[in-house]
Amino acid sequence: MGKDNCYYGWIPILTKNLLYDRFIKELEKEKERVEGEEEKKLNEILSKTGRYYIHETHEDVENNKVKVIISIDDRNAIDRVLIFVKDNVLAAHASCNIEDNGLVMLKLEYPKEKDAWKEHEIIMQVYIIIKDLYHHHTYHEPYEEILLLPVSAKDKTDAITRLVDQYQEKITAYHTIIWKDIKNKMEFDVVWELVSRAKIEMVYASVFLQLFGKNIKDSQSYFSVFSNAFKSIDDLASYVESSYTHRLTKVIAALTIGILVFTAPITIDATFGSLKDIFDIEYLTFKIHIFVVSFYLLILLFVIYKFRGWSK
Repeated sequence: MGKDNCYYGWIPILTKNLLYDRFIKELEKEKERVEGEEEKKLNEILSKTGRYYIHETHEDVENNKVKVIISIDDRNAIDRVLIFVKDNVLAAHASCNIEDNGLVMLKLEYPKEKDAWKEHEIIMQVYIIIKDLYHHHTYHEPYEEILLLPVSAKDKTDAITRLVDQYQEKITAYHTIIWKDIKNKMEFDVVWELVSRAKIEMVYASVFLQLFGKNIKDSQSYFSVFSNAFKSIDDLASYVESSYTHRLTKVIAALTIGILVFTAPITIDATFGSLKDIFDIEYLTFKIHIFVVSFYLLILLFVIYKFRGWSK
């Protein structure tokens, strides 16, 4: 594949290489293979004999049927992505070269777009398809993290530099979003999931440096950056946990005080009844009434005093 108008992306991995064999086994279980006349048509379009699978079919915004087909090479790697629209007309075709380390080089083969923005939109769609397929089948994680965007670059080294710069931008992005969610008092599960993803992203960033460090100027300084970022997010995780624990404690305190206040008349009346039974008397003196009421008021004040710091 030539390098004119090429884009590069990376499939985040934690292993030394992409697990092609595992990917193809899962793919064969879940995707329908293209056969017969449709397979012959694809061979003609691509001028090769290959294996093709229907990745997905869906309706676009105008309710037209869209079908995505992927081509698999002899390494069990994706080498082409084709998008068909209404009446099975080819709308876009991109070739890709996936390296064992997860680096992907993409080129739009059809249509030959002169509009750089539209070309990037198609490449973006193709990249997401490839990334989701490998990332899901290899690591069983959904496509949730802040996307590492494919970049247009003059060569591999330039692309790697631009990709690592995106990981630096993610540090600020995750911190900003997490703090915003905390300030807006989002649900704990939402914030905690975001914190967990931010940690994973920093791990991926470190793996990226290990794989491509020789192509990155002063790569050791980047290791420090992502290591410090991971520690910072870890501290943020502790803050999130304590913050939401404090918020939960406030709720428990309010409920406890509320229960004491609303059940006090019932409890006091029950106490009066018990005292009458114990002393076998019909009426209690005014002093006993005052003593019982004061006792429960002291309990209520004590609870309020103990929870006073948690109400702030």
